[in-house]
Order: sequence, then structure tokens, then C-alpha cells
Amino acid sequence: MKIMKINTKISLFIFALISLSYFYGCVDAESTPPGEVKKINISYPVTGDTVYTGKNIIILNTPDPGIGQYEIFVEGQSVGLFPKDSTLYFTVSQYAIGSKVEYYINGYYDNGGLAQSEKQKVYVTGSPRPPTNLSLSTFNEHEILLFWSDNADNETSYEVWRSVGNNHSYGGEPYRVLLENSNNFRDAGLDQYTAYYYKVCAVNGYGRSKFSNEVSSNGESGRDAPTNLKAEALGNSAVLLTWKDNSLTENGFLVKMTLIDANGNYGEWVTAAVYPPNTEEAIIDGLLPSTAYAFQVFALLQNNQPGSNIATVVTGTSYIPAPSNLVADFDMDERAVKLTWNDNTTLEYGTEIQRKIYGSDDVFESLTTTEPDQTLYYDRNYLPGLTYVYRVRYVTASGTYSMFSNQDTAYVPLLPPKPPTNLDIEELNPGTAFLLTWEDNSQDETHFEIWRATKTTDYALYRSLDANTTNYTVTGLNRDTVYYFKVRAVNNTLASSFSNEVRTLLVAPTNFTASVTSTPTVVLTWTDNSSNEGWFEIYRRYTGGGEFERIGVVAPNVTSYTDDEVNRGTAYDYKIRAASEESVSNFTDILTVQIPSKK
Repeated sequence: MKIMKINTKISLFIFALISLSYFYGCVDAESTPPGEVKKINISYPVTGDTVYTGKNIIILNTPDPGIGQYEIFVEGQSVGLFPKDSTLYFTVSQYAIGSKVEYYINGYYDNGGLAQSEKQKVYVTGSPRPPTNLSLSTFNEHEILLFWSDNADNETSYEVWRSVGNNHSYGGEPYRVLLENSNNFRDAGLDQYTAYYYKVCAVNGYGRSKFSNEVSSNGESGRDAPTNLKAEALGNSAVLLTWKDNSLTENGFLVKMTLIDANGNYGEWVTAAVYPPNTEEAIIDGLLPSTAYAFQVFALLQNNQPGSNIATVVTGTSYIPAPSNLVADFDMDERAVKLTWNDNTTLEYGTEIQRKIYGSDDVFESLTTTEPDQTLYYDRNYLPGLTYVYRVRYVTASGTYSMFSNQDTAYVPLLPPKPPTNLDIEELNPGTAFLLTWEDNSQDETHFEIWRATKTTDYALYRSLDANTTNYTVTGLNRDTVYYFKVRAVNNTLASSFSNEVRTLLVAPTNFTASVTSTPTVVLTWTDNSSNEGWFEIYRRYTGGGEFERIGVVAPNVTSYTDDEVNRGTAYDYKIRAASEESVSNFTDILTVQIPSKK
């Protein structure tokens, strides 16, 4: 789908006149005083457009014959000087895929003057350049040959799409998949009384390119008129027209309009504009405020010009400036497309946000209308792996609209879910059963995975759990083995990074007792319940407060400890635990011991 404006046609016409005049010597090279900076107008690519990896041609709107050479700057760095008659271009690395690149052009006059373009911010896609010049040749009544121009250098395959009959339905899958660098295809076994339609696209890991032009086996133009013509007022001097293109091989579309008087009578119909094939949206500007208009669109076919329904509209009473500086970027933290724009009026009822898929024939669809004065919106309803095009406009209290803002694109990457955090482990049954808990931070996981390892085995998948699960009870473990666990979220084939790691506990000692001798000393004893401890740790503090301090360590299998650094008339708290290089056990309950004041 192409979006056109009348002023675009006029500018191209003026550009053609200027180019011819210069070619025949009717336009003198305009000198530019030193210190004055003139403006270079870029036609393509401009902010909001998409470029490809590799070489990207730059098209100027009105080349100035007085400029002797051009210099192109990408991300503030010069990438080369070009004589005025050469093709301007810049090259994009594959490492820029999914990001936006800023570039501008300097023009240098022979007399030392300077011209400069505005900075343009373009999106870099990794998808292939689309094929062009698709043509069809009839080999015989049952076979056809397709040929096209292979413009891509990074495709992995080509797809041929075919529609049988006049219902123009290509279905959801390609008809044939061809090898990379293909530029032709032979289709056999056709019914000579059936019309076949074809289109081609290039494919790689980033997705499909735009489709080529469409061709048909019968060579006939579609006979269906445009339908569903709608007209919306954009401010007080412009109208947005949208329609459905039902013809297959039209040469373009003709838009006619007329005034409607106070009695509802139509005036003389005049041509408003002519647009290229496949156009389904147009902005007609330069209209009168508070005026009723009628519009009709005609498909320019080879033998006739079928027309659409008639759409009427009344332009607004006052001018409302459009939103400006729309910027669309994918926010990794929010997992959403972040839209920001400048609010240029206090008269809006809200801001309507529209979106379509880049490279598709879809028309823009309305996502939502924000509150007045809002300049930030997060689009969370998307399909990953697609590039979306956005534009915004104001809605007035009377139901009219402002002109649209600039358009901007955002690529939604294929992202794994956000990883779970705060994985914790709680002992349920000493050595054999534990409860794992974690925080689910993702909204798009299809399931969770628990991975397990031991000192002698690598991590391996242990359990798969349903989405939104935040705990799992592990049972049937060997009490003499230390197990390690970590968790991750998974969305089909995309997995998050792992959570923190936790490990099972050694079996804690029990039957913790203490006795006081006359020395005085405190003799601590316990039962050793584990067979894999490396040592036991003894901790002590003054009863009633303070931090526990480790006062001793004994070898494995030892079940007693004597503390001879105690004072008479003092109370102490004790606790112990088993430990090893891999893990520790829970502490025993705290045991309080009172040292007598006298022997």
C-alpha cells in the first residue's frame, strides 16, 4: 500500500522541470555567499524510512547544480566524498540491524559555500531487499515462466506465492520455496481455462521482504471498482481518503472531488489527483475551511474506469497543528514499543495512535486514543519479529482530526522471557525433600524449567512446569548428596537466562545438649545425622543480645566440643551446624547455658 499526497506530486513535477531546465542550460548555477548555509532536501531515505544492510542509495529532491561535491555523514562520521554527478549512497553494517542510524549530507559549492540537509534517522532491517520487475511469459497453454530481479545479497531463499482463480486468495503458505539467488520459476500443469496470479518475495532469518509486483497468467486487468471509500477531515484544509483496492493490474487511481452547497447539491466534479497502482490512502490538502466536499475514486484500467462509492466530508473550522517528532523504539525493560511525541496544542480531545505492519499491504489501524496532553504510550499488543509503522494525530471535541505526525518504525525482536529471580530453598524433610520458590517476572512464558546438578554431574533438565508456576517440592533425594538447582522461563524455543543457584542442605545435628564443669567449662554434645559433612561449626554469643560468633570447628564424625573460655556468673547461647565445601546444614535450636557464680 502506498500513501500519497497531492503536494508530493507537485514537488516531483517541479523537480522534473528543474532537472530539464538544468539539462538544457536554462538554469544558472546559483552562487552561495561564504558563510550562508543552504538546505539540501532529501527525498529518500528520510526519517521513518527503512534501509537495508549494505549499500543504500540516497535520492535528493531538488539537486542544486551549483554544488560541486557532496559529503555524507553517518552517526556524525564522514563516510566519503561524492562528485555532484555521482550516485550518493551509504553502507550499513549488519551489526546495525534492529537499530536506527542517523545520517545527513553536506554539499560544497565551487565558490566555497555550504549546503546541508537535515539529520535523518532511519531504521535498519535485516530482511532482504525485495525482488522487482516480476514478469510472466507463457511457455505453452499449461506452463508459464516467471522472471524477476534478484536485488538481495543476504536472502536464504525465495518464495513464490500463487493465487488460483479470481478470488485473489494467496493463503497462508508460499506455493514454492526456491534456493537463494533464484531469479526465475517454471510452473507446469496449469489449467488453460483458469487465471493464476503470482508474487515473489525474498526470505532470511529476519523475515520476508516486501512482495514484488503481481502478475497474472491471463494478462487481464481486474474489473472491480474501488470500494469502501471513506473521507475524514484533517484540520480545516485537508481530507484523508481511504479505500479498498479490488483491481489487480490497474495503472493507477484517479480521485475526483466537488463542492456541496447548502442544499446538498453537488457542483462540478474536478480531478483532485492521480495516484500509482496499489494506493489505498491519500491526503488531499489545500481545501477551504468549514466546507462540504464529495469525493470519488476510479481505478484506471486498460479499457474502463470503474468508480467507488461517493464519500462526503466537511472540513474543520479552525487549524490545529499536528503532533510532531514522533519517535518509536522498542523498550527492552518494558517489553513494549515506546512512543513519544511533541504536544503542539491545548485544543485536542486526545491523541489517536495508528499502526500497521511495515512492508505489508495493510492500511493503518487505530490502536487507541490517549488522554489530552499525553505524549507517551507503550504498545504491548504485538507479534515479535515484525516491524511496525506508527503515526499519531489529534482528535478534536467536534470529531475532526488534525493532520498526521511524521511516521516512525520500530522492530519488535524475538525476545526470551524475563528470567525468574530470588530462587530460594527450604528444607521440608532432612536431606530428602525441599521446597523451591522463585519470582515469576515474565508475562509470556509457556513453561518453566528446573535444572539440577551434583558435585559429580553436570546440570541437566530436571522438571518442566506450567507457566506462572512459582514453587515446586523436590522429593526422593539422597540425604548424603548435595544437589544444585536453578530455574529459567521458556517461551516455546526461547529461554531466559537462569535464576540464581541454590543447593540442598546437609542433615543438621540433633540432640544438642550442654553440661557445665566446675572449672568452669561448657561441654557440648550432639548426634551426627549426616555422613557427608566436612566439619562441624560451633557458634556462641552472650545471652540476651549480640551477634553469634564462630568459636570452634571440629572434624567430621566428632560429636562433642569443650568451651573453656567462659566466665562465672555469665549466660551463653550456643548453636551448631554441619558444614562442607559444598553446603551447610540448618543450625540446631539455640541452647542457653548459665555459668554459676561460685564453684
